[in-house]
Amino acid sequence: RKTDEVVAMVDELLRLARAGNVSRGPSALGAVAAAVLEQFEAEVIGSDARVTLQIAEVAVNVGEVPLREVLQNLLQNSLKYRAPDRPLELVMSATVDEELVRLQVRDNGVGMSGVVARHAHEPFFRASFDRDVPGSGLGLAIVHRIATAHGGSLQVESTESVGTTVVVSLPLWTPRLSG
Repeated sequence: RKTDEVVAMVDELLRLARAGNVSRGPSALGAVAAAVLEQFEAEVIGSDARVTLQIAEVAVNVGEVPLREVLQNLLQNSLKYRAPDRPLELVMSATVDEELVRLQVRDNGVGMSGVVARHAHEPFFRASFDRDVPGSGLGLAIVHRIATAHGGSLQVESTESVGTTVVVSLPLWTPRLSG
């Protein structure tokens, strides 16, 4: 068991290291989000969660592999930190703002304090309430590193016992005109 834990930690560290690599798109945000949701379909159904995708087809200038990594981490966090007393309601949406696409993932999970939310993207950061929850503490650090490596950002807003909203800003794909 300990060997498996060490192997999993090394894998997570490698994912964090690779997250700083820039991989350009275009990647279809809606299609990748739908594929990630399908990947977690059994867990979503098994947890009686309701997931809503409100993402129009928009292309981001991020490769499909890192984009998939962002979406997987955000969906996993919502599933992992769902409230025990109510079904998970998760909404994934995206808006275009000038040269950025703002991917928003909002859930009604356990939430966290503002202090914890400010540190949630730091590598290995674990809040006191989630010490017994499986994981490495690298998921949001990977999302943050991917977003910033591509010229975007990560914001985490949360309220204890209400839920969490994560906003990842990513560059919009704008094809160059050839002449």
